[in-house]
Amino acid sequence: MSLYIPVSKKDNSQGNEKAPIVLVEYGDYECPHCGAAYPIVKELQKHFGKDLLFIFRNFPLAEIHPHAITAAYVAEAAALQGKFWPVHDLIFEHQEALSTHHLIDYAESAGVDIALLRKEIQTPVVTEKVEKDMEGGIRSGVNGTPTFFINGIRYEYEYDFEIIMKKKPTEPEDDKEFPGYPHYPEKDDIYAKDKEESLEEEGPDLSRDLDIPGADLDDENELIGEEDEENNFYSLGGDEHNDLEEAEDGE
Repeated sequence: MSLYIPVSKKDNSQGNEKAPIVLVEYGDYECPHCGAAYPIVKELQKHFGKDLLFIFRNFPLAEIHPHAITAAYVAEAAALQGKFWPVHDLIFEHQEALSTHHLIDYAESAGVDIALLRKEIQTPVVTEKVEKDMEGGIRSGVNGTPTFFINGIRYEYEYDFEIIMKKKPTEPEDDKEFPGYPHYPEKDDIYAKDKEESLEEEGPDLSRDLDIPGADLDDENELIGEEDEENNFYSLGGDEHNDLEEAEDGE
């Protein structure tokens, strides 16, 4: 399975844009397996240095993890202030506490202007970024988290540093389906245009305490989905998964 949406400057990325290894993660901030993969990604980044570009894309399984969508919105709103990665890291490092209050605290400690975040989190530039990440993941065959792609090809093995080291492609330029990291306009230019347009549009009302539907639900609510302990990821389940399959069949 190949990556459907190619890497672009609209992605949240860390590392050298011309790196020979491009690692894309579709992740859920509340997924415990994504939390377990977080330090492994850090280890890979440290090991490969300038030879690795890391991309994080949102794939919140909201009915399984009720705080995931709020966390994704907060991180993407922080990205508009150039603070995506500090907030991303703080969320994964405090995964046991993801209430709206905690998420705001993490953003504030990362230097995010909270008043501005409250304003921008309700705009389409934020909500549509999460939706487009999800859509691209579904079209790439993602049905659980975390899901990784290395140079555009889905990684199907265990999330273990030594195993990943053995399975990584050594000649990414030979992959005809993934020609490498394309050259796009600077991220700031794209975001400035998106922000200007989206602030003029009426988005969902999330300004009152980030009152996002599904946020801060009782953790004891019944979860719809399945945990695959053998393969270390959470998968879509129930009606949500069936709806996605029907949508794809109808295309």
